[in-house]
Amino acid sequence: MKALSVVEKAGKLISSGEKTLEIRKWKLEQLPLKNLAIVQNKRRLTKTDPVDPEGHIVAIADVNHIRRWTPQEAKAACSK
Repeated sequence: MKALSVVEKAGKLISSGEKTLEIRKWKLEQLPLKNLAIVQNKRRLTKTDPVDPEGHIVAIADVNHIRRWTPQEAKAACSK
C-alpha cells in the first residue's frame, strides 16, 4: 500500500472531510492511485529523518486526477 505523509493538523482535517484538496509540488507518474493511506505525523518528514514513530493512518483515499491548483481552491485545501 502506498502512503502520503501529512502533518497532524492536515490529517485531522482530511479524516473529517473538511480538507478535500491536497497541494504538492510534485505529481504522480501514474493514475489512478487507489487505496492511498493518508498517514498523519507529528512533524514533517525529511530525507534525513524519514520516520515518525507516532505516525498513523487517518484515512484511505483514491487519487483519480491531478490539476494545477488555483487560489479559488484555498478553502478546499484548508489554506489561506
